Amino acid sequence: MKKLSENIEIYWNKYSNLGVKEVMTLSEQKKIVLMNQLAMILFLVFETMQIISDIFYVQLTIASHLSILLILYTLRSNYLGYYLRSGLMMSLLTPFFIVLFSIIGKRLGQSEVPLHAYLFSRMLLLSTITLPIIFIDKKHKIALILSILFILTCIFSLNSIEKLFEVSVFDVKLELNSFYLVNYFTVFPLAIILLGLLFLNGINEKYEEKILGFIAQLEQTNDNLNDSITYASRIQSAVLPDLKNFEPYESFVFYQPRHIVSGDFYWVQSKNNKMIIVAADCTGHGVPGAFVSMLGISLLNELLAKFENQTTAEILEDLRSNVKNLLSKNEQNKSTKDGMDLAICIIDKQLNTLQFSGANNPIILIKNNELSVLKPTKNPIGIYPKERPFETTVVKIEKGDIIYMFSDGFIDQFGGEKNDKYKMPRFKDFLLSINKNTMNKQYTLLKNEFDAWHENKEQIDDVLVMGIRF
Repeated sequence: MKKLSENIEIYWNKYSNLGVKEVMTLSEQKKIVLMNQLAMILFLVFETMQIISDIFYVQLTIASHLSILLILYTLRSNYLGYYLRSGLMMSLLTPFFIVLFSIIGKRLGQSEVPLHAYLFSRMLLLSTITLPIIFIDKKHKIALILSILFILTCIFSLNSIEKLFEVSVFDVKLELNSFYLVNYFTVFPLAIILLGLLFLNGINEKYEEKILGFIAQLEQTNDNLNDSITYASRIQSAVLPDLKNFEPYESFVFYQPRHIVSGDFYWVQSKNNKMIIVAADCTGHGVPGAFVSMLGISLLNELLAKFENQTTAEILEDLRSNVKNLLSKNEQNKSTKDGMDLAICIIDKQLNTLQFSGANNPIILIKNNELSVLKPTKNPIGIYPKERPFETTVVKIEKGDIIYMFSDGFIDQFGGEKNDKYKMPRFKDFLLSINKNTMNKQYTLLKNEFDAWHENKEQIDDVLVMGIRF
């Protein structure tokens, strides 16, 4: 039963949208969908009537077949894009169907029809005056007027049609003029409603055009912004180092911005037989984070152009001082939280040592398949009320040792069956499980793990994970 319901819904939606195109206005799309749906409903009703007419009233069989063909012709016209033709057909066919249905119902019913049945068929016919207003564009005035006149003709000639089919009008004796009085007193109020509908429809279309105009402007603005941000991402990518800069060491960089541009960045430079590597996570993500990351890269280039034998802690102190000066140029920015968390390493190629200092960000070292975490100083690069001096950690490195530098984007990502954070313990276990693979393979495994973890859930932050094997 559920499968049947789903199939019906699929086919209903499919045929409802026959002839609908994306370039159309919302108003045009709604007209076509409504036209198709009404055609399908009439098709089903008339198929039922066809069965009834075959059993009880054979004379209507030919008319039923013809009407069904006309309904299918309407659907095909919409499919081919002949929308005026379809609108005209539906505006004319619907009142015709009501007249036919009225005659069948009365012929199959009592010999004399009560007053409420008489009024019901006419009120139903009157309601069809709204169809041309909905389906026929106001620029096709002749088609619109002819459709309304046809419906009014059906209303005023229904008495004669019923007499032609030998249907007794109703069991209460009324003068002939009373029939027309009923029609007049029904038509005039509806005429006022009709004028109101025409007026409201015009207002609705004007407002809809304005809204669609605003939407088009917003889409254009959004496209322009995306183009600008995409261009900015190319600039940001250009200032990030290539993997060749990590040579002679084997390495990988898993770098995945949340948006087009990123607040995470990595930096590497070799000087005086030493390699300086930085992995940073700036405040925010997207455009704000990208601005701070460009500031960080610029300051690192400036500071390390003068690099001699400073320790990693001294570099971080100089960097913090520069960032604070830039962020506190006026009184309003003195309490700002802008800045960055980062890890910095200096690899001495002669002494085979690794210096490390961290501003809130640790690094992971795997040596002989054993994992250790080099802890950072719990201070950011930026303005902070409880400022502490940065510390330097020095470790001996051997061939085959691996360090991993990262932002918090990976470990803070929500996902999994319970939709919780990835977290540091799971991250360490995963790195330990993949560390014996080549760095290219590790990159693939890491990316697959991240994608599988968050699956169809939104990425909440920029992601950066770097691996360097000595």
